[in-house]
Amino acid sequence: MRERKFRGWITLGIAVLTFFLGYTFKWVDYRLSQKKLQIDVLKESRQMRDSIEEKMAILLKLAKEMGQETDERKKTENKMQFDLLRDDLVTLEKKCAEFEERQPRDLFKIVIPSPPTGIGLSDK
Repeated sequence: MRERKFRGWITLGIAVLTFFLGYTFKWVDYRLSQKKLQIDVLKESRQMRDSIEEKMAILLKLAKEMGQETDERKKTENKMQFDLLRDDLVTLEKKCAEFEERQPRDLFKIVIPSPPTGIGLSDK
């Protein structure tokens, strides 16, 4: 009788231990999958930002070429390519902002510096 009671407790202990170990492994697996998802999101975000950077470099190069070009036909071709690339860049920024859950930046905003203030003459 005593042996049967002991086996019952052992069986119950093994069942409880298995239950907790199973949930622990599931919880660890869940946490790992969350971390993997975060890493994938960061990789995708980095790729989008790299693509934006590459397109901006090409856009600057095209703008420079357009300013130096004297042939009207070539200048018009560069302008069309510039406009297409600019539209592509705006679309890519919107996708990146949506992916990163933020507001899209205005990539073509002209920043005009403010005039200096607080300037005075010194006799030193």
